[in-house]
Amino acid sequence: LFCEDPLRRRLAVQAITPEMGPRAADRVRALLVTEKHPHVLASAVTTGALLGVELMFLEPHLQNSDVRVRANTVRAIGVLAPPNLRVLLEPFMQDPEIRVQNEAIKGLSGFIPSSDLDRLIIRRFESEDQRVRAATVILVGDLDLERRIPRLIKALQDPDRHVVGCAIRALGKLPDPMAQYALVDAYFSPPPQYSDSLQGKELLGTFPSDRILSVVDRLGTIVSIPDNSYSRLFDLIVLSPKWEPFLPWIL
Repeated sequence: LFCEDPLRRRLAVQAITPEMGPRAADRVRALLVTEKHPHVLASAVTTGALLGVELMFLEPHLQNSDVRVRANTVRAIGVLAPPNLRVLLEPFMQDPEIRVQNEAIKGLSGFIPSSDLDRLIIRRFESEDQRVRAATVILVGDLDLERRIPRLIKALQDPDRHVVGCAIRALGKLPDPMAQYALVDAYFSPPPQYSDSLQGKELLGTFPSDRILSVVDRLGTIVSIPDNSYSRLFDLIVLSPKWEPFLPWIL
């Protein structure tokens, strides 16, 4: 933890777990006081929260100029959930960095009325800045919202490819059939939002075959399905662990 190479210090602090006991927690406390390198600090505050270190060791890093350190510190304090959580995190909902704002919103989501949270999310989705929209997709994917899946599905139609990519990843983390059907629909729908994305294909290749075939069946019969949809289907068959349900299409 105290070698000269910051990369080794970062890897060392990331390897610390609660099972290592009080001595490891003491080392992390010392590191939080003495460390200057932002990459190491960003990992140290995360590990500190995991170990349950006292708030006094984390709070000073809320003012760090590095966005990674501030964002991770906001998240870490959210994990600790001290009595003055709102006082500490509310200012960071206005942080100049979207990443920090997201962490503050997640940390305070239990205190924000659902109607206010909905208005905030809608306003951010309507932003002309694609970075704000992409960050909002990531935020919605992380929050347990009533309309999480419909909002993420709508983001699949965003004109910016990065926003669409964030929506794909967010929906792909959810085991809900509605999310999976939406991704399959998006994959086959013209124009395809991500037909050339290997990540998207690999994701759909893990889905149950019936969810893929139910969408394919709506595109036409085996002899009438458009050629471009047929080629996309075969891309998924290659990636699927079970090819037997696709046998009629293969033949």
